Amino acid sequence: MFMRARARNQLTNSLFSTTFVVAFGLVLSNSLLPCPVDHSMNNETPLEMQKQQQQQQQQQQQQRFKEQ
Repeated sequence: MFMRARARNQLTNSLFSTTFVVAFGLVLSNSLLPCPVDHSMNNETPLEMQKQQQQQQQQQQQQRFKEQ
């Protein structure tokens, strides 16, 4: 089952064209419909918040100790 050169060429062109259109469509859709993730929280925010809370607790303990 062999394909003629013209048919093979058309199939290859349509395959590359389809891939090209799909790739640009995905990039465009990402620009039009942004990811619904909350960007105010990055990966390190919870750790930073924990460190801040620990520092605040230590400061409060130090203040209590000084008051005694």
